[in-house]
Amino acid sequence: MSHEFQQGFFSNKQPAWHKLGTVLDGCPDYDTAIKLSGADRLVEKRELYYETSSGIYAPVDSHVVNIRGDIQMGVVGRRYEIVQDTEAFAFVKPLLDDGTLTLDAGVSLRDGRTFCLTAKMANGQADVLPGDEQRLYLVLSNSHDGTSPVSIGFTSIRVVCMNTNRMFLQGTQAGDNHSLRMKHTRSVHLGIETARETIDVIQQTWHADLDVFRRMAIKTMSGLEFSRFARKLITPTNQEEPITDLHGKTRKALETLEANFVAFDGPTEATGTAWAAYNAVTSYVDHDRYADERKAFEFSWNGAGQDMRESALALLTVVVAS
Repeated sequence: MSHEFQQGFFSNKQPAWHKLGTVLDGCPDYDTAIKLSGADRLVEKRELYYETSSGIYAPVDSHVVNIRGDIQMGVVGRRYEIVQDTEAFAFVKPLLDDGTLTLDAGVSLRDGRTFCLTAKMANGQADVLPGDEQRLYLVLSNSHDGTSPVSIGFTSIRVVCMNTNRMFLQGTQAGDNHSLRMKHTRSVHLGIETARETIDVIQQTWHADLDVFRRMAIKTMSGLEFSRFARKLITPTNQEEPITDLHGKTRKALETLEANFVAFDGPTEATGTAWAAYNAVTSYVDHDRYADERKAFEFSWNGAGQDMRESALALLTVVVAS
């Protein structure tokens, strides 16, 4: 099953696409969320053994196996530090108590090998223009099989299954400034303790980006200005050569961006603006670069797609400041 869902909850009468888990009328507290997600079961390290040439079983020096109940989580190095789900994100309790956060979803995935909490920020929902909403989720992800670090980050994704968790994790791997990743080593607990400060900084960054988006939405761009912006984005070292002389893929990218800009389907008042230009780029990254679904997903969420978004944002920030 692509969702790899085992157990979880979804708040405010909003089920996940797979229609599994417990759907709540409101939002749970932290302890209830942990229980509903099945994240209250402890993970332990167990020795691995191999049979020697003399028929004696001896422990493996370099690795151990993580166990949750009777289920093998994964084989990890001896220096791997287990972070229990019950303690990994306990730092959010005060944020829940004071109303800064409300828990939106909590899921155990892959037989409990991965656990994710998704929370809504009290001030993490705003319109660039009326009807053009931007939403900010705080996602907390932990694993026990050695495949991913403890990850904390802001995203527009509601994590409800393994696919959406992979999207979130690939976003953090891209090295963006909206996330924090901590390997399962002895220092992981120290990193978790400082996460509250990191969340405050990340939230400030999001609001700064939102302010830029709003200024984009009132900054008009002509077709010629957009063409110049697209050339700087796609061919930064070659902006003078006629588009007809460019390599086929490069020419197609520029033509697709132009078409996306003209066909902007957001609020009418943002047509022909820097916001329409930014959306032309995000549409290209998410949908147009590759026809193959797997390649499109990887491009959109790995470093290349993220780099293009960041470059577009940097270029358009200069435009709106002019």
